[in-house]
Amino acid sequence: MTQSGITIDDVFNACMAIKKKDEKPTIDRIRQYLNNRGSNTTISKYLNLWKDQKISGKKKTAEYYRGFDDAINMVKRKVRGIVP
Repeated sequence: MTQSGITIDDVFNACMAIKKKDEKPTIDRIRQYLNNRGSNTTISKYLNLWKDQKISGKKKTAEYYRGFDDAINMVKRKVRGIVP
């Protein structure tokens, strides 16, 4: 059975929901919130972005970070020869 990937929006929403319950967002709690979807690597990457924006006080939306992911994915596809 194939699992669908998770997005930065999924993780940011999970973090906010977990925080509303006065709990600390962790990889395990986020995965549980997402019905066991997502790899440790992906959840950790997005969790760290969420934490960074909380620490810096600069509120960046998931939309801001999505641009970076889109650019990285485009480079990966070019390297693999998928995109001309």
